[in-house]
Amino acid sequence: RTDAGVHAEGQVCHFDADLTLPADKFPEAVNRFLPDGVSLLKSAAAKDGFDANRTAKRKTYRYSFYVYPQKLPLKERYSLRL
Repeated sequence: RTDAGVHAEGQVCHFDADLTLPADKFPEAVNRFLPDGVSLLKSAAAKDGFDANRTAKRKTYRYSFYVYPQKLPLKERYSLRL
């Protein structure tokens, strides 16, 4: 989960399911249903009790600013102009 307007890389998620599909085939099956800009890169069976929210080792936040007298359209979406 990310907040509105926030972009994320390397997120881990988990869910419980009874699947007969091998874990390495799961991304291909799921990606066709995901919107542009979102893709599942790999999947694996997790150990019992794994919880992506509770077992996170770190979170890194990166803020992007630029100083320029005019708007730069390619930076506006991802950076704050000062």
